[in-house]
Amino acid sequence: MTSMIFETPEVVEAAAPVEKEEKVVNYVLHAEILNTNTDEAESLTEVEAITVESVSKISAEDRARRFFRKNNVPMDHVVRDVISETEATWSGFVGEVPEDRQPVKTEKAPAKPRKSALTPEKVLETNYEELTNLFLRWKDEKDYEGWTDYQTRMRMIAKAQGWKLVEFTNRPFQMKFRIGKDETVYTVGRDSQAHFVLK
Repeated sequence: MTSMIFETPEVVEAAAPVEKEEKVVNYVLHAEILNTNTDEAESLTEVEAITVESVSKISAEDRARRFFRKNNVPMDHVVRDVISETEATWSGFVGEVPEDRQPVKTEKAPAKPRKSALTPEKVLETNYEELTNLFLRWKDEKDYEGWTDYQTRMRMIAKAQGWKLVEFTNRPFQMKFRIGKDETVYTVGRDSQAHFVLK
């Protein structure tokens, strides 16, 4: 009697179908190239168009720029129309941009002069200790030391801090200065209690 050996076939479980992740689209940009080099001035012929769906406005605009560059359309021939916060159409023109499609140029408002963060009080506060040290040093060394070194020192400090030293005198011991483009001259001197104050 012959014995037979039967092999049981190996059961392979089928893998579950892989679900495709849906692409998240936050911004849609339609980019089209139009030809204005036709005989009829009012006729526009679409040469090529793409629709870019992207997760961000920046990446969509970047892809649209590459599309125009690849097709030799300069960006100053591209008119950008915003449809909504999440959608736009960019039309690039092979010829000249038609008069009715020229981007509207808005004049920029003149820049407001920047207000300096420095104030006369801040200059005094920052340099109070330095002025006191210079005054005490001058009292001790005025008989054999020149005033020029003191003036040079204060000019260096003024330049580093962003204000302009107008005058620094030893009789009376005071300094005059300006801040930024303001023509006002501020004076710091000693009061009756020998404190440095704005005058």
